[in-house]
Amino acid sequence: MKTDKVSLIQFIEDNYDVGPIISLERIKNGINHKNYLVITTNLKYVLRIVEENISNQKNNMIPFMQYAETINFPCPKIIISNQKTTHFIVNKKLLLLMSYEPGEQGELETITIQKINSFANTLAKFHTINWTLKHKSKNLELNHVFNLYGQYLPKIMAYKFENKDKFMKDMKSEYKILKKVLPNLFINLPKGLVHNDPTPWNTLFKKNDLSSLLDLESIGNGIFLLDIARALNIWCFKNNSLDKVRVDHFLKAYTKKRPLNQYEKDCLPMILRFVAFRHCVYFMGLFIKHKSNNPTITIDYDCLVYYRRIKNKELSKLLFV
Repeated sequence: MKTDKVSLIQFIEDNYDVGPIISLERIKNGINHKNYLVITTNLKYVLRIVEENISNQKNNMIPFMQYAETINFPCPKIIISNQKTTHFIVNKKLLLLMSYEPGEQGELETITIQKINSFANTLAKFHTINWTLKHKSKNLELNHVFNLYGQYLPKIMAYKFENKDKFMKDMKSEYKILKKVLPNLFINLPKGLVHNDPTPWNTLFKKNDLSSLLDLESIGNGIFLLDIARALNIWCFKNNSLDKVRVDHFLKAYTKKRPLNQYEKDCLPMILRFVAFRHCVYFMGLFIKHKSNNPTITIDYDCLVYYRRIKNKELSKLLFV
């Protein structure tokens, strides 16, 4: 199947009862997919074309989005085709049409305390959803991250990038610490439905209220603290450190819906370090693949450097005192 504008418009009009299409334009892309804004004479839609790693989107994301609609959880809705299907597989690509959700995309520069409160409350609601996943997401497995690091390490050594020596030294040191400590910590931490990348870029807001949670392609059954740590590392990291005010508001809003037990509180400092390390590993992969995305020029590496500098007791105090 061709993916030029004319062919995509024809595909949608042939397979969906959405009315005449006025325009189709490329919008935000993910790592493994392309998104197009579709404007018809009646409504707006989003066409997603997934080119790699389609299994989680097919087996987890789409069924969850259908379920989310039945419980009024704020996320895009799947548009059912004329053939009564949720998606199409064409030339090993997955195509699906989703509702267009109005709102302003979250950005680091536009984060407010009110947005943090709204997002944290929504994330906690997401974590309390009792829904069974059909497909296991390996991105949430500890050994998967460590194995990726082992694969990327010899490959990235062949390339040059700014602050490479310090980055490699920090990553090797963190790997040794995390590899030793984390397997035992993970055993008893509460698990359930997790988003896997709850960042501002995967949210929409109407003023300061979250209107939609986006990019559900990586959802899986995992440790809730992984989502919480990812959120804290992005939403609450400011001026190269965790911002106490933001952290307090996030945790207060989250725990109103889903309280943390003492073991989760004890483990959170180490999970924050792991999540920073995990996303630095992902950026290593992107750099190797695209020769761009310098892994040292990321908020994740800034977090990792910060956690290597601050003591765990001091971090625990910042989080919970």
